[in-house]
Amino acid sequence: MVLNEDKVSLQIDCIVQARMGSTRLPGKVLLNIDESHRIIDFLIDQLNQTRINRLIIAIPDSKENDVLENYLKKLNVICFRGNELDLLDRQKRTIFQLAPVEVQEQALWLPTL
Repeated sequence: MVLNEDKVSLQIDCIVQARMGSTRLPGKVLLNIDESHRIIDFLIDQLNQTRINRLIIAIPDSKENDVLENYLKKLNVICFRGNELDLLDRQKRTIFQLAPVEVQEQALWLPTL
């Protein structure tokens, strides 16, 4: 977020890629890091402390990610599902589906979790 002297700020949407599939640590985003928090909770909590306008989690449309989508819905986090094999396409579709035309160039993309 950039503020100028007049306190005018950009509205920035943050898109995070997350998925349940992983060859090294399957299901890592929903692994518990303590008794009451999962890895995805930590990320969401940290981003909620920033000045981003909206947090959007982009996940693959495969069946194994249904559990992640259901978990995000319980947290009232915006979730977008797209092509599992094409990360860039999923990112692009997230922006074009959920962002108004005038702000599509102001999205912040965080790497895959």
